[in-house]
Amino acid sequence: MKQAYEDSKKRYGAVKICRILNDSGTPCSVKRVQRHMEDQGLRSVVVKKYNHHANHGSVPDDKVNILKRDFRTETINQKWCTDITCIHVQKEGWTYLASVMDLCIRKIIGYAYGTS
Repeated sequence: MKQAYEDSKKRYGAVKICRILNDSGTPCSVKRVQRHMEDQGLRSVVVKKYNHHANHGSVPDDKVNILKRDFRTETINQKWCTDITCIHVQKEGWTYLASVMDLCIRKIIGYAYGTS
């Protein structure tokens, strides 16, 4: 078990080490590997994933909510709403999609996609 842990540069946890041991002919369960790893003080190196944190601050005075949650319109181009979405792409990393929707026809009337 310790050899498989060292071979993985201390990255593998109990599940992967158990799979390696079973594949090599040493029958074991995940709970047994967990118990032995805990007894020996072995822990896998954990890389934290990105965690989005919403802005919990107040809206500045110059950014006033002029719609006041009234999204009804009578004609096109009377009220628009926008959104920015962060998208993680394998090669480019974080990319951004900004879109503008007309609230009367409820369709996207413009968008921009890029890395910044």
